[in-house]
Amino acid sequence: RFEKNVVIDTKDGLQVKTESLDYNQTSGNAETIDKVEFTRNKISGNCVGVLLESEPKRLEMKQAVYIKVEPTDQGKANPQAVSKPVEIRGDWAEYTSEEQVIHLKGKARIAEPDRVLSADTLIAYLTDDKKIQYVEAHGGSHLESQREDSLKLDANDMDFIFDETGKLSKAEARGSSRLESKRSESTLKVNAEDMDFSFNIGGKLSQAETRGQSHLENQGKTSPLQVDSENMSFFFNDLGFLVSAKAQENVTAITTSEGPKRTLTADELTVFTLPTATTSEVERIKATGNVNLNIAAPEPTEALPNPSNKHLKSAQAEVFYYPGGQFLREAQAHGQTVLTIIPVKEVPGAEKRVMRAEHNTLTFFESANAVRELNAQGKVKLEIETVVKAGVTEPMRVSESDKARANFDRTSGEMLQAVQEGNFKYDEGTRHALANKANYDATKKLVELRDGKVVVWDEQARTQADEIDMWTEKQESFARGKVRSTYYSPEGTGQATPFRNMKAPVFITSKDLHIFNARGEAIYTGEARAWQGDNFVRAEKLELFRDNRKMVATGDVSSVLYQAKKGLPEGKEGKNNQASVPIFATADAMDYSDKDRLAQYNGSVKMKQGSEILEASQVKIFLDREINEMKRLEAFEKVVLTQPGRRGEGDKVEYTAYDQRTILTGNMARVVSDLQGTITGRRLTLLGGDDRILVDDQRGTRRVRSTHEVQR
Repeated sequence: RFEKNVVIDTKDGLQVKTESLDYNQTSGNAETIDKVEFTRNKISGNCVGVLLESEPKRLEMKQAVYIKVEPTDQGKANPQAVSKPVEIRGDWAEYTSEEQVIHLKGKARIAEPDRVLSADTLIAYLTDDKKIQYVEAHGGSHLESQREDSLKLDANDMDFIFDETGKLSKAEARGSSRLESKRSESTLKVNAEDMDFSFNIGGKLSQAETRGQSHLENQGKTSPLQVDSENMSFFFNDLGFLVSAKAQENVTAITTSEGPKRTLTADELTVFTLPTATTSEVERIKATGNVNLNIAAPEPTEALPNPSNKHLKSAQAEVFYYPGGQFLREAQAHGQTVLTIIPVKEVPGAEKRVMRAEHNTLTFFESANAVRELNAQGKVKLEIETVVKAGVTEPMRVSESDKARANFDRTSGEMLQAVQEGNFKYDEGTRHALANKANYDATKKLVELRDGKVVVWDEQARTQADEIDMWTEKQESFARGKVRSTYYSPEGTGQATPFRNMKAPVFITSKDLHIFNARGEAIYTGEARAWQGDNFVRAEKLELFRDNRKMVATGDVSSVLYQAKKGLPEGKEGKNNQASVPIFATADAMDYSDKDRLAQYNGSVKMKQGSEILEASQVKIFLDREINEMKRLEAFEKVVLTQPGRRGEGDKVEYTAYDQRTILTGNMARVVSDLQGTITGRRLTLLGGDDRILVDDQRGTRRVRSTHEVQR
């Protein structure tokens, strides 16, 4: 036993100083419970209580361990090597000379001037020149950088690998791993089950890999972002700023800046950042596999009482940010994309919009993540549902095209205009449309069909024109240029037209057409013509009133609509020799009422049936209920009736088809006959089938008989 100022020097250069020492000459072991100071080359330190074993060479430090490792002379000469001492502390330590291993237990700590490693247990593996090359940390492992870019690593266990210069090159964290990197204007936080880290020669973090329940928070004034996934990879520049981060499996990214919340989910996500002098700003995000981007609606305001949420779904997407990394600049989506815009409140007039396409691009205004424009390419389909009341919507409006573009209001976020081009198709309940191009004005609720074959149809009719406008809210349509309508039967017009073949279509052409769907009105203008079979009406304007079963024709009217029996009355010469002969008519205007089965011609009326001509200011034709045969006719003002061999004039004419009797009345009604001369009277009756005329005047009723000589 040695006491008082004991000094031990070994052959390998180890010197130990203490107050007392027990030495076993047989084993060569030495032990003390007092404070010990020791040095060996570049290693020095102290502790309380030591056991020094000679074979194998082992040093056990039992309490209050402190070890200092000075850099080598070669290290001092190498600017990239560790040039400052490393301090090691712990409650207990063990050093084995042959293995060059230091075990530390209890508040174990390895400290460099700018970095500290601590754990419940540390195992350090040294090189031959006593540099730390590998460290195992177990239990409450912690690594902290004390530079201007504060870095903290925490985990249950960690492994650290140092390069040949003694600088940390890699780190592996296992169990409840956490990373925190602070800059002056940003903080990066990463949590996961396991993490692997790589460091550059300047000691800066260069790469990180995480596995299991990975979580990223990029906290800063301009680019706050949270990402959750199963696994992540991080890449840093030479200054330790984040350049990119890749997340895999069940990825969710959330921006946490002020304004509407943005959430992006995908199978895989890569965040690219732009390092600045003080932080890393988010520059773009690339997502693949089951991509979903949600942009929350802004808070309702008086000017914007019902803002909309936006949701973009696709197979792949890439999001770009304005400088500063706070606001979205552009979002590109590819592969069966679906954009859904839903108002937060289900109130009357609110519209839910869904746009599907192969490719979709959203551009944004400079702030507030407000959508500016949408561009869609490939199999575009737009679905719009308008709320009538809670739980009830109008029939869905569906449009399809090859591509589409839409503009949005900056304040409300609502769609203002949309343009769809290439093979446009529109469906709204029973209403349908085709064109090459369509413009949609959301404010006016107006759809403009342009270019190519422009046609609209429903279960009642079909209309084609050069251009067609549809006001969806007002339920009005306007067609321009070469308008051609086909009503599949007269019932399609609501029996507004004077055609009676229920199995044949009704055709109408004009230059323009204005339809009021809610009122059941259609106005054809400019060389309008309606026909069925051989029957037609032509005018400058044709107005159809479905609910009133009425048609009005104005301006240069002409028609072939009705028939009347011509020939001998039944029983004449024992034979019914009647035939239905069409009536040709012209006038300034015509009104037709299907309810009354009445057609009224007004202004310069001229009618012709066979060889007979009737002229008057107004003519009323009363029709049979079932067929377009005239039952009765009334003509008024300046009436002129021309028949073969005679001409009648008067104030009024009445004709009955049943007996083919014509009654001509007026103050000076007269008939001028080739054979009988002039016959006058207040009431002249012309009998069909012969030349007899009955005169009714102050002398009573007289019969006038005339005989036509046949010229041979």
